[in-house]
Amino acid sequence: MIKYFSVLWCVIQCTYCGFGQSSIISFQEIDSLYLNGNYEEIVNQLDQLKTKAENSLDEVSAWIYLGRAYNKLGDYNKGLTILNKVLFRAASATDYHKIQAYGQKGKILEALGKNWDAIKAYKKVVEFYEKENNPKTNLVYVDALSGISEVESKLGDDLRALDYAQRSLEAYQQLGKKDKEPIVEATKMLQIAILLKKNSQTEMAQKYVEYARKLSLGNDEDSNLEWSEFYSLLSVYYLKLPDFRQSLQYNTEAMQQIMPDFKPNNKYQLPDISLLESTNSINISIDLLEFRAKVFRAEYSLNEQVETLENALTIYEMLDQLLSRLRRFYIDQRTRLAWGD
Repeated sequence: MIKYFSVLWCVIQCTYCGFGQSSIISFQEIDSLYLNGNYEEIVNQLDQLKTKAENSLDEVSAWIYLGRAYNKLGDYNKGLTILNKVLFRAASATDYHKIQAYGQKGKILEALGKNWDAIKAYKKVVEFYEKENNPKTNLVYVDALSGISEVESKLGDDLRALDYAQRSLEAYQQLGKKDKEPIVEATKMLQIAILLKKNSQTEMAQKYVEYARKLSLGNDEDSNLEWSEFYSLLSVYYLKLPDFRQSLQYNTEAMQQIMPDFKPNNKYQLPDISLLESTNSINISIDLLEFRAKVFRAEYSLNEQVETLENALTIYEMLDQLLSRLRRFYIDQRTRLAWGD
């Protein structure tokens, strides 16, 4: 998974209205909170900045973090409000800030299903990057190209999606060694392999899969989320062959990165979702379980084994439970913020 921000070593002072007190939090601490998935804490620390009129560079950077945190919490409208403030109201926002804000805005618009608007936001990243060419925004540029690829694929233009996916990989490969992670490069190769397969370039697709596997070897130090994404894409690729057994196997391995205790004895055994704690792990598990149900449905369409269909239906019931947990969390989170707890 691409890290969009390097650690910012500056410090901001957050003044809490009505108390006359100050609290100092460094961007290093905020960055650490973000990478550890503590998005609600970021909101608690920085939410008051959205009402301030000042336009210091420190506040602009804080707004971007706040917009990203709202995105991760699923509060997309608040995220868009904050990011639009950076883009259209913050007089001190530089092209560097706008690249960061447009990149995150593209993600939110994509999550909202506003695909054309998402592409426009991602292309703004490309536009500002090519004008500024700031090495600090290399990863945002790479991710924007990948974002365009994903949205173009959703819109049904797989050739254009393939072009942007390849551009994203090439841009990533040009980064300095300290800025690259083999598992991220391998994941990008799998994205290309899936698009090649969709465009009937099976032989070339398989070569990319082989390259990706070689890159992934010996990189156990990478995060569980990165490995989960890698295995998830392998699962997608093998469903397109179709190879149901391999697809389910890689889907299982993707789940195990989020739920290490999930060790099924057979393909029908499902994880204990009650063990999921963070909203991030629940969101990822929803995607993985939904895809697992898709594999079972595809398998049923060929062999009509009742057990595969029954398993898919069981998964959909589990998804309902997870979505209910998320809804409760978001309601509780908004209530706490409203009361200032």
